[in-house]
Amino acid sequence: SDPEKSIDLEVTSDGLRVTLYDRDANPFFVDNTAEYTEWGEFVVETMSWLVHRHRFKVRVDGYVSEGFKSQGPDYTVWELSSDRANVTRRLMELYGVDGEQFEGVSSYGDSQPLPFIHPTAESNDRVSISLVLSETFNTLGFEDNFDSLVK
Repeated sequence: SDPEKSIDLEVTSDGLRVTLYDRDANPFFVDNTAEYTEWGEFVVETMSWLVHRHRFKVRVDGYVSEGFKSQGPDYTVWELSSDRANVTRRLMELYGVDGEQFEGVSSYGDSQPLPFIHPTAESNDRVSISLVLSETFNTLGFEDNFDSLVK
């Protein structure tokens, strides 16, 4: 992951993954919380319009870097990553994504740092929003005609 980039797009086997990195330079969240900054909310609002318009199925995953210090013993990396994923889902719904478009919301705490990145690096504070294209393609008729295209 590029240490300067705050948004990353990755083509996956079933669609597109958009990762929002909570970096000090352009934070998506208020420090050590699940509350979006004005910038973060703007990005989610803009994305939500596209997701709703194109009827993508959505999965949201939350991650936190190692070393998170909470205010109390009952709020750990698991709660923070879960809250960030869920607040992302709620915000996307607020901005027009239908509830049935969501396939899942997951949290990984600090258990899945990025490959080749130190577990405490800010790149590991992230939310990934996966946009699943297979249902969209099927409703457009691409899947049914795929066999005839490759023959």
